Parts: sequence; C-alpha cells; structure tokens
Amino acid sequence: MPSVSPKVKSALYPQGVFRLLQSRQLACAVLFDLDGVLVNTAEFHYLAWQQLADELSIPFSRSANEAFRGVSRMECLDLLLGSLTLTPEEKTRLADRKNEHYSRLIARLSPNDLLPGVLPLLQQLRAQRIRLALVSASRNARRVLSLLNISNLFDVIIDGHSTTRSKPDPQGFLLASQTLAVPPRRCIVVEDALAGLQAAQAAQMSAIAIMPEDPTPNLARLRFPCLSDLPLRALLDLLPIQPVRKPPITNTTPVYVSAGSTFAIASSAFFP
Repeated sequence: MPSVSPKVKSALYPQGVFRLLQSRQLACAVLFDLDGVLVNTAEFHYLAWQQLADELSIPFSRSANEAFRGVSRMECLDLLLGSLTLTPEEKTRLADRKNEHYSRLIARLSPNDLLPGVLPLLQQLRAQRIRLALVSASRNARRVLSLLNISNLFDVIIDGHSTTRSKPDPQGFLLASQTLAVPPRRCIVVEDALAGLQAAQAAQMSAIAIMPEDPTPNLARLRFPCLSDLPLRALLDLLPIQPVRKPPITNTTPVYVSAGSTFAIASSAFFP
C-alpha cells in the first residue's frame, strides 16, 4: 500500500478504517487438514468402513482404505460399492450408517488424542496473529474439534457441510481464503493426503506435506514425517510477508461456513 500522510489518512478514511485496511493487506493464514494432521481419526474411519463392508459382504482392506483419504463420504461409498448399483436413497442410508459407526468410535476422543506438536504450533501461530482455518472433507469436523477442545484456536471451519466438491478440487481452500479475507498467495496449506496437496496446488497455495515419504514432485514446498517435526520458523519463512507483531489472540469463536454461503467475514478479533 502506498505511503499516505496522516493528514490525508484522516481526510480519506474514518477513524480506524485505515488500520483495518492495513490489517487485511498484511494478513497471512495457515489452512489445516484434520485427519492425519491434527488427530489420527483415520483408524476410526477405516474401522467404520470395514464394519459397513462386512455388513454388505463386500471385500475391504487397509490398502483399499488408502484411496479414501481426503475424499468425501459419498465418494468413498461409491469406491466401496464399485459396480454395485443402488438408488440415491439407498446410498444415503448406507452413508448414514457408516457415519453412525464412526460417531460411536470418535465419542472417546479427548485433548489427549491430539497428535504431537499440534497444540504448541497452533498456539504459536495465534501468537503471531496468523489466521487459522480448518479445511476438511469430514462432516464430523466440528464435533471432533470440540472433543479435542481446540475449536477456539480456529477462525474459520470448512467441513463436508460447507462445500459441494471435495479435494482435489480447491473449493474448500478457496472458500477458506475468501472467508478469512486472505489471498491464496498468503495462505499455507498443511496436508497429509495427495488429494489435499493437489487441491492446494490448484488453489495456488504453498503446501507443507505431513508424510513419511515425498509426494509427487512439486506438490509441497516442505515435507515432515509429523507435525512435531515442523519448526515454526520454517513455516513462517514460506509466507510472502512476515506477520505484524501484535498482542496474541487467545480465544476466538470460529466462523462456520455452510454450503451455499455467498460471503463470510473473518473473526472480528483481527480487526483493530
């Protein structure tokens, strides 16, 4: 933003608005996936799909479950059913049954189930006044965050109820960017699935892969086996600008974006 004299500022902008524009201009964001990045619910998903497959007498395995990572529930169901033809109503009932199995399994989650390094990193990012979003295909994301007691650390929640297209489509990441009022070039995605990294690339966002092995070349700027291995400095160095140092934000009521929203506003805590 060009330099503007104090006299011109007061003439052009009402009190506080110029600072608001500066805040938006300098904003940066980190967008997190849920399963496999913040908490390991992948095992619960696998067990729920396995139970449904057993009920339908459909062969299923852990290797087949790998194709379900980062994919919406209905798309996973289509993969499970294969060539089996069902009506939309029958598919919905089966998807709901799988979710019932999964819901019973995740009821035991607690803050102790956060993966190593998650809580310190989220708290450090908030201390840097960096905006945080959760972008997950899970329709249970809000419940999982509540059970983990970290909902207040996020400004925006994009889940399976928010979007009509799942990863590798960039819709979720772009919706988070819009809601946070942060352009894609100032967003960093933290993902553990190939579909998520492809979505980040399609959204023109830098990505950090949380994977034991390197993904497809050029999909991630950095890779670490787990989040606890990711240094804060390495993440901040990916940002095109360094965030402005201000008093940290401790608690936030996240914006939950529902499907069909035309626009949303980021947490007011970021606007001085």
